Amino acid sequence: MSRTSAARWRPSTSPTPNNPTGGRSCGRPPSPNPSPQEAKLSNPDYRALAAQAHSDAESATLDNVRDRFLRAESAWLTMARRQDATDAARARRDAETQARNLAVSEEG
Repeated sequence: MSRTSAARWRPSTSPTPNNPTGGRSCGRPPSPNPSPQEAKLSNPDYRALAAQAHSDAESATLDNVRDRFLRAESAWLTMARRQDATDAARARRDAETQARNLAVSEEG
């Protein structure tokens, strides 16, 4: 029995929300300076989303819906804390790198 090419897996070439080019990349890396919209998508305001979920929970009439919104609020707040920790670590790392580069430039 021989294999046919139809039996092999192939990546989709159809456009999807995460890949609007349809499985084909443009061959260039992502931009180092994202647009304001790209920056907003990659760094959302988790606290605002948590506040919205809390507001939705207060206005919910069904218990299971209220619980779902409260779980969402908790998840958004967890993500906000992680984002804060990441931002602090990034700032600390950048400050250390800047200090190290300054020390090297003063030596040379």
